[in-house]
Amino acid sequence: MEKNNVEVKPVKKERMNIYLFSILMFVIFVFTFYMVHIFLSDYFYNTLLTGMHTYDIIGEAILAILIFVVLLLWKNSYVFTQKQEKFTSSLRYGWFYILLGCLFILMYGSGISDSAGIINTAIFAFLVGVYEEFLCRGWLLNEFLERYGDTKKGVWISIVASGVIFGLIHFINVSSNGFAGTLTQVMNASATGILFGFIYYKTKNIWSVVFLHGFWDFSLFLAELNPVTEIMTNTSGTNLLAIAGTILLVVSELLILLPFRKDVDAKVGHGKLFKISALAAVCYFVSLLIAGVGLMAQPSDTYKIGNFPIDEYSITEDNYETYVLNEEVDVANELGEYETKKYSFSLYKTDSKLVFKNDATGDSVNFDYSYLYDYGLYEFREYYIISYVDIDNDGNVFLKYHYLNKAELSNEKDYLQVIKSDSHEHLISEEGNISILTEKETGLKYLVVDTTNYGYFVLVDEENVSILNRD
Repeated sequence: MEKNNVEVKPVKKERMNIYLFSILMFVIFVFTFYMVHIFLSDYFYNTLLTGMHTYDIIGEAILAILIFVVLLLWKNSYVFTQKQEKFTSSLRYGWFYILLGCLFILMYGSGISDSAGIINTAIFAFLVGVYEEFLCRGWLLNEFLERYGDTKKGVWISIVASGVIFGLIHFINVSSNGFAGTLTQVMNASATGILFGFIYYKTKNIWSVVFLHGFWDFSLFLAELNPVTEIMTNTSGTNLLAIAGTILLVVSELLILLPFRKDVDAKVGHGKLFKISALAAVCYFVSLLIAGVGLMAQPSDTYKIGNFPIDEYSITEDNYETYVLNEEVDVANELGEYETKKYSFSLYKTDSKLVFKNDATGDSVNFDYSYLYDYGLYEFREYYIISYVDIDNDGNVFLKYHYLNKAELSNEKDYLQVIKSDSHEHLISEEGNISILTEKETGLKYLVVDTTNYGYFVLVDEENVSILNRD
């Protein structure tokens, strides 16, 4: 195995306790992550570009630049120059991720025609690799190594501790993934962090782990170009099958370390690496199958999302606090004479309720939700739709809706309960604002949820939602 000269790292005379340093790093990570995504990337996104992952690309690019500057100021520039092994030869330690990544690309990438989405996804995944590897391997792991030294015990403590901290950082996703989903992500990320830490220590080549990280994320992010796949992965279960699958998944990733368990500097041939990688891959797919069975909490018809094939359309958006329905209906009495009946209803949100009220009688009902993202009352040719976007405690996003047939409007007391009980919902990939899409050629109107990354989720008919990709 060919080795190049390794640049000597500068010795830091005064060093903070490593665990206090890790807490400080975590605080800095969370602060910069939220500040960038809340302020800077929002500004650039709203003023410059829209499209698949544009928001994420801008945010990750800013974060990658920030951590690059931090490493320079922290006198860790050796991270970018030292190379104990060449880039190509160092990738053999990540054979597990290359093998599985190629299989996932074949699975998720087949049939995807959105070339711009694929390019944006690749850029986003690469930037995630740059930022997280600079942060957790280039900065954090090296800080551990400087304190614990290059002894066998010190190296393993440094690799395992920094990998677990890398996994724990993913707890910031708990607000969107729920606790159960985030816990499985933390366990998986910890195993990945340990393996990437080992690869970086063995090769001293930060770009090899950047590539492996980015390639692995790209193979997984491709699923986002298929809303059905993404929706299925959003379903968070907590049963024993899901937990068992997650544990096996973590074990399968750590299997790759078996050849190196006795000596962190052991020389391992390609044959042994391939055998261990193949065993790990089999365990990984079995774990996905077991976890997937455990996570299938929603009925299969929830995932039936197709494509909505129109080219010319317009979008009408609104943002009312109160929606009002006023309708006059001519109704025949027993003598065959017509009389006009007037109906007035309103939809509005209080601090904790979404209320639908009969303004004529004062009766009202409340619609149930976990976290209300948007709501609206919209008129169509023969009916009205009460609609709202709800996010449950596991981070799943639902479009919920109730139909009001114009010919069946009533001031009877039980009418509101009938409307409430006639409930429909559909799982979608991402929260968004409710709008009206009008097809220009036919004039037909559709209820849509306008999302950032997936385009428009279109309510095609009473039970079906399709997706219309935004150009």
